[in-house]
This record gives sequence, structure tokens and C-alpha cells, in this order.
Amino acid sequence: MLWTPGALLPQRSFERAAAVVVALALAVRMAHLAFALRSPLTFQLGPDEDYYLRFAQDVAFGGGGLQSEFAFMDPLYGYLLGAVLKLVGNPHAMYPLQVLVDCGTVVMLLLIGRDLGRPRVGLLAGAMYALVGPAVAMTTALLKEIWVAAFLCGWVLAAIRLARARHAGSWLLFGMYCGVGVALRSNLLLLALLGALILPISAYARIRSIRGAVLRSLLMVAGLAVPLALLAWRNDVIDGRWSPLPTNGGVVLHQLYNPENPQSRSAYPAFVRYAHPSEAWRAYRHEAERRAGRSLSAGEADAYWRGLAIDYIKANPLQSILNGLRKAAEFTSWREVPNNRFYEDERLFSPVLRVMPAPFAVLFALGLPGLILLLRRPGSGWLLWLPTLTGVATVVVFFAEDRFRLVVVPMFAFGAALWLAWLVHAWRAGNRALATGGLMVSVALAGASAVSTARMPEPRSNWQRIATGWLKLGEHGKVQRLLDEVAGRDPSEVGLDEYRGLLALENGDPLAARRSFERALERRRDRHEVWHNYATALSALGEHELALFAQSKAYQLRPGHEYQFAIGEKLEASGRIAEARAVFEALARSGGASEYAARARERLAVLAIRSPTS
Repeated sequence: MLWTPGALLPQRSFERAAAVVVALALAVRMAHLAFALRSPLTFQLGPDEDYYLRFAQDVAFGGGGLQSEFAFMDPLYGYLLGAVLKLVGNPHAMYPLQVLVDCGTVVMLLLIGRDLGRPRVGLLAGAMYALVGPAVAMTTALLKEIWVAAFLCGWVLAAIRLARARHAGSWLLFGMYCGVGVALRSNLLLLALLGALILPISAYARIRSIRGAVLRSLLMVAGLAVPLALLAWRNDVIDGRWSPLPTNGGVVLHQLYNPENPQSRSAYPAFVRYAHPSEAWRAYRHEAERRAGRSLSAGEADAYWRGLAIDYIKANPLQSILNGLRKAAEFTSWREVPNNRFYEDERLFSPVLRVMPAPFAVLFALGLPGLILLLRRPGSGWLLWLPTLTGVATVVVFFAEDRFRLVVVPMFAFGAALWLAWLVHAWRAGNRALATGGLMVSVALAGASAVSTARMPEPRSNWQRIATGWLKLGEHGKVQRLLDEVAGRDPSEVGLDEYRGLLALENGDPLAARRSFERALERRRDRHEVWHNYATALSALGEHELALFAQSKAYQLRPGHEYQFAIGEKLEASGRIAEARAVFEALARSGGASEYAARARERLAVLAIRSPTS
């Protein structure tokens, strides 16, 4: 029986079954990891991945992640990755750690089932999540989603046990845990506040004391305040802004709610050239300052864009509501909508993922009725709804994309396991009409998922990312075959000349590279990467002054230490030693850019030997 003590398993049987489920999750993820370490996608990071790697490098070897650039996004993942870099020196070491964290999510699903008195449901939920391909794929991405999913399962498990805690002090620790979640993803502040409001009300039903319920709420808020104060202190140190939240809130809101984006899709306005978080933030801040006619602090720029977005929503309420409903429907689709990573591209290079179907249509069709079933039964199962609603709200307001949906997939896996168990129980109990009706509900939900998927634009493969990864791995033949394949589909595809130039550089033909980059610049003069690579080709041809001009154009489009160092190299090659020394000295004094600061010191040492009086 599902809802009676008969549903319980002997402890030893549960432990054996749990070990099998966790071993399955670990084996699948480690097998995928073996292929991912040879995949070109691993060696060409997505924009947010690159941001967090830069953040981590600064944490491990530079300024401790206290530059204004690194106040733009949630900081905890950057510090975790920074610790891995400091200890191991290789960001890929994060992948096996994330495999273990994701296996921890499986363990917590097992424990949630056991704590709710439904261990078989927990075992099935853990097994289903163990075989979720997008979760497996995300373990080999430098992104925080695996950690957020684990945090949310830990939140549910802790909340279930909190209701049984004898001592009110546990609420203080739980509040601190909620604050750690805010550092991981700022919108989890909503979950923390919901918990502080609802959980004490739930506790009142057990303790029958208003004073006790209020005390628990206050303790939870006090615990939450500790990490929030640390986050606010960090932001105050960086740019004088006493707030626990990053500076991306207004930018992301405006990105989705502005006249250039009436469909509220993942797109930037025209003044943002690149999707990289750092470059997007620089463009947004520059544009805000241009409009204001003065310099703005990070907080002022963020507030400016938030205000514009809110004004747009107020002026277009019906459109905003309809867009939110559309994104809610897209949440149900079986397709994984790319954000930094594209699941279908990942499957090209991982046989493990290729044999795993896209699962969310099934998880949604079974999981939603199962989650609703939790509301109709006694116990603490309703707690799974709080992180689920938080995740759905994120999708409806912001992005209906794979990363933002993945974090609540464990909740839907639990709901799906529960619904399957209920259907089997109803059938075995002889209530076949009820079981058939329940199955039809799931079929209807699966149909709704299919309709939603059919109405969504189909994402394109990111061939440029694949090509760059192959270049970094030295697989020139594979790059050429990929370029030929893309050209066969569309000879005018933007980016072909750029990658032909890169391939020519790798093959030692700077003249052919120069010609390709010049053709690329005829179409896109706003791409700093093309200017930088053009400068490299010109340097190889001995045209140092022209190379310096091209490198300066790249720096104008994207100021940064990499291009600043390259300008110093071009100055040195042109014989302008004093100017080169000035560039290297500025870099050597810079904080938070240890790689280029160290390289600049090396060049200064060489120049001191070669040109001591220049």
C-alpha cells in the first residue's frame, strides 16, 4: 500500500536499493565525463562559463573576486570554482566534483522519499533523475545549475526535518542555509522569504504556540541575515553598494522587457554587441551613462535599467502577461532550449547522451499530477511545491531555457515517481477506471507539451563554438570538414571567413589568413575577435604598424588585459620600446589579472636586458 506503513521498506533493503541507484547515477555521469573531456565543447566555453572562469582565476590568483566586473552575477559559484583552481590548478577538476554533487541530489531524493514515508517512491525518483540526460550533460559545464538543483533538494529535505526539530535553534541554521542559496542564485531570496513566512505557520499546527511560531520565523530571518550581510559587505567593498544582490537584476529585466524585444525572448538591445556577461554589463553601463550625461555607479546604472523595464511592463501589461503565459507553456516542452550550452550539440560528442531521450515531456506529464497529489495527502510533501514555484516563476518572468528549468527537474522526478506508484496502486487495487483516467491526464499533459514544443522556434547548432573547440584541440581536419559542411548549407553564413582565417593561421599561412580576415571585416567590423586575429596575421607578415592599428581597434571594442598586453607586444615589435614598457608597467601594476600581470613583468625583465636605457 502506498499510503500506509506497508509502503515502508526494511532499512537494509532500502540501503541496498539506494546504493544501486546512486551507483547507476555515478556510472552514467562518469561515462559521460570521459567523453566530455575529449569534446570540443569542453574547450570552448559559453559566455557565462567564461565569466565564471575569469571570476575564479581572479579569486585564485588575483584580487579575490572583488572587481566591479564580478559584482554583476551571483558570486558563490565563482568562489567555489576559484577554490578548485587554487587547489588543483585545472578548471576541469570541477567536473568530477559536480558529478558527486549531482549524485548527492539523487541521494537527497532517496532521503526525501524515506522521510515522507514513501521510500519506494524516493528510490524510483532517484533512478529517474539519475537518467536525466540534461542533468548528466550539465555536470561538465562551468555553470551553477547542478549546485542549485542540489541546494533545492537539500532545502526540501532540511525543511521536512525542521518541522520535527525539537529545538528552535535549528531554524537559525536553516536561515543561514537559505542565505547561502541566495549567494548561489539571487532569486532564491524569494524561496527564503516564502520559507520564513510559511514554514513557521506549518510549525504552529504542531506546536500550537503563536509565540513559538513567531520565534522560529525570527530565528530563520536572523540566520538569513548573516549571509546577506556578508554579500552586502562584499558589494560595498567593490563599488560602495550596500545590497546583497548582484548588479544584473535591472539589466536582465530590461533585456526581456523593452520595445526592441516585444516577445520577451533571450536577446540583447542593439547597443550590446556581445552576449558575454562582462561585455553586456559594460555596454549597458556605458549606454546608461551616455543617456544620463554623467558617470554612474553600478547601482545607479542597474536601477536605471530596472526602472525602464518596469515602466515598459506597466505600459504593456497584457503583452507582458501573454509573454509570461507563453514562457510557462515553453517550460513544459520536451526540447532543451539552449543557454550557454546546447543539449543537442552535447549529444553529438557523447554516446552516453545519445542513448538518453529528452525526458522532460514525460517528467512533466507524470510529475505535475504527482506534485498535485502531494497537496492532497497528509505530511510534509507539499514542501516540494515551494522550490518548484520559485523555479517556475523564474522561467515565467525571465527565461524559458534549459538551465533555469533543470533546477526543478528533481521535484518533477519525485512527482513522476509518486504518480506512477499511485497509478500502479490504483490498478492493483482493482480501481482500473481511476487508473485509466489518471493515465489519460498524463497523456493530455504530454500532448500539451508536444503542442508547446511545435510552436517554439527550433534552435540552431552552434557550429562556431564547435569549430573553435576543434581548433584548440589541434583537430584541423575536423575544422575544415565542419566549415565545408556549413558552407554547403549556406555559402554566405556569417563567420565562415573568420574561421577560415583562424584555420589558415593554425596551418602557418598568414597571407591566406589576412585575406580571410579582411573579407570577414567587410561584413562585421564590430567583432573584436576578428580585429585581434587580423592583427596576429599582420604581425606574422611583418606589418607591425598595421598590426598595432588592428589590435588597437580590438581593444577599443573590448577593453581588457589580454588585448592590452597584445598592444604592448605590437609596440615592442614596432621598435617603440618606451611605449611598450609603459603598457607593460601598467599591466604589471594591475590587480586581479595575474596571468597578464606576470607576463608583463617577464617582458619588462627582457626589455631591461635588451634595452636598458630606452
